[in-house]
Amino acid sequence: MMESYERNEPKNRSSVWDLILDVITAPKDAMARIASERPVKAAALLVIGIALFTAVLGFAGTRDAMVAQLDRTLAGLPGEAQPIMEAFLGQMAAWSVVLGAVGTVLWWFLRAAVYGLIGEMMGGARDGRAMLGTLGFALTPALLQAPLNLMLGRLGLTWLAILLGLGFWIWTLVLTVMAIRAALGVDTGKAVVVFLIPVGVGIALATLVIVLFVAAMVSAAVHVSI
Repeated sequence: MMESYERNEPKNRSSVWDLILDVITAPKDAMARIASERPVKAAALLVIGIALFTAVLGFAGTRDAMVAQLDRTLAGLPGEAQPIMEAFLGQMAAWSVVLGAVGTVLWWFLRAAVYGLIGEMMGGARDGRAMLGTLGFALTPALLQAPLNLMLGRLGLTWLAILLGLGFWIWTLVLTVMAIRAALGVDTGKAVVVFLIPVGVGIALATLVIVLFVAAMVSAAVHVSI
């Protein structure tokens, strides 16, 4: 049965922190409210913040290994080249964080556009702002996952971090389906289909590329042997 959500602009908007808390504790209601309020700016800040937050904590978690590798790299260079290389690697790290944030935002926009288009084709109410808002807040689990990964990594519990990572991944998938359902105003079944279509296309394209690559390698090997 089609689920409908009010699209009128609410008079009293929820705060970002209220929405984040509600996504964690009552995700269905939270996604419906986000779809109604369309907090695109708040969602954009959340997406960028999560990208920067996870990148910084990721660097912190691998800092010891990176420092050791950096020391080994610099040790093999002439003395005058070491400060230059150290500054260069530092700038690379900073730029990787910035580019990661930009890539995350572009990926957020792309997903919203693709889901909106597919949903409209399946009879959903296409609303770009609602989709951006719900998809942005669907990334909320990353706010908890990143510090947990850092803590468990420091404690040497990598296996537990991987296990919890699987749980966070499933949680994010569920929130994404809820986000699609709320933004399009469709039932859960259609939301799942909208989510799975791009996944299936991506898998098909990746398989095609691998098959073509293997065929090219085999053909090259046959020509060389001849």
